[in-house]
Amino acid sequence: MSYFKAVALWCSLMALWISLTGRLDFGFLAVGIAVSIAVFRLVWRTFSPRHEGGRLGCPRIGFARLMAFLCFVPCFLWDLLKATWEVSLLALAPKVDLHSGIIRVNSDVPDKSSLVFLANLITLTPGTLTLDVDMSKHDLFVHVLDLRGIGTEAVRSDISDLEARIGRLFS
Repeated sequence: MSYFKAVALWCSLMALWISLTGRLDFGFLAVGIAVSIAVFRLVWRTFSPRHEGGRLGCPRIGFARLMAFLCFVPCFLWDLLKATWEVSLLALAPKVDLHSGIIRVNSDVPDKSSLVFLANLITLTPGTLTLDVDMSKHDLFVHVLDLRGIGTEAVRSDISDLEARIGRLFS
């Protein structure tokens, strides 16, 4: 990483710290400098072209993976927004009549890291919760808040769409 890029990264981290804390006191700036240096030291090797892999064996981020990530985030945020809306409608309904259930989903993601990532994304989505993961069979056990209108196959279809996006992200 060139000197200019290193300084730009550190300055960006400091600017982020100042904007998040909103304070310019000496104590906050000192902690911000320490945190920025720590994050910089952990991150710079990952993005440095001189290294094949970064610290802790993290692979370098290529352009294709970055573009896949930039396409993944808005799609997941849209799914998150839809699920939040549906759960809020269920919560505000005058009569609560939920038909929750636990479904088993067989996952086709290639490795364990992708499977854990998928399980966490399912748990982040309102109305669903990953209860258990069988790593040997790549099975997920997912609790769904309301299966009445959609059914188990629609939930499996939504999860398989998420799997496909994760597959593009990790390939």
